[in-house]
Amino acid sequence: MEEEVPGVTRDRSEEALASRAAGRRRRRQRRKEAPEERGAGSTIAAQNAQKEVDQVLTAAVHVADAEGPDPCPPFSCGNLHNVSSPFRRPGDPPECGVKAYELLCSSGKATIRINTGTYSVTNINYTEKSFWVVDANLDTHCPVPRADQLPYGSYSDFGAPYHSELATATYYWACFVNCSQAVTNISWYKPVTCLSTNSSFVYLSISFMGCHVSDSQPFCGYLATIPISLWPAENASSAEIIELVKKGFSVSFPTHDIDSSLTSNLKSCLIDTNR
Repeated sequence: MEEEVPGVTRDRSEEALASRAAGRRRRRQRRKEAPEERGAGSTIAAQNAQKEVDQVLTAAVHVADAEGPDPCPPFSCGNLHNVSSPFRRPGDPPECGVKAYELLCSSGKATIRINTGTYSVTNINYTEKSFWVVDANLDTHCPVPRADQLPYGSYSDFGAPYHSELATATYYWACFVNCSQAVTNISWYKPVTCLSTNSSFVYLSISFMGCHVSDSQPFCGYLATIPISLWPAENASSAEIIELVKKGFSVSFPTHDIDSSLTSNLKSCLIDTNR
């Protein structure tokens, strides 16, 4: 049996303990370094992703710069804001809006020319594709529309618009007539006393689809006409109707909505005529 040497055994035990301690230190060091390596990898990935995003944004800016700004941006006019097509302003590029719907913006108001008259635009309804106008000349105690200021009609007898632009979006019209004698036997003739004299009698009536000469008396002549938004009550006075007139009426956006069957019939008629 080999004799055990106490000094040598002690040295080997100490070496084993030192080796195990060193191994533990290395493992702890590796555990400390691993999260740092993972964190560094995540940081690099995030930086690369951000670079890609920056490149995409830069490309988008370059495309926008190449295309240039919107040539027809929304605008404000008087008390109207975010105004867009079909409306335009004088001086806008030709591709902006519709020429007939050109607005003049001055003195805090938006006005538009409709046929022979100028009207204030007070509201635009893009959902209903219409806008509201008021005849500023009627803002008096006893107004009468100008005879030469006539808006476009709404629809013809065939159902097609009289005019595809600026068509009146109502069927009701207020008709002013001037008579050489008093009318006493027609209930729908409402006397306008503030405009009448001893030898001239002004009356106001409501008509559907515009005012017609055949509706007037032989001793009465046309004075003026203007659309209204609602059909007044049967017993409404001329003063009440005039207040309704002063509130304005609705005008449509451009339309080309002609019944296809009507177009087909017209084409057939033309063909038959030419045979």
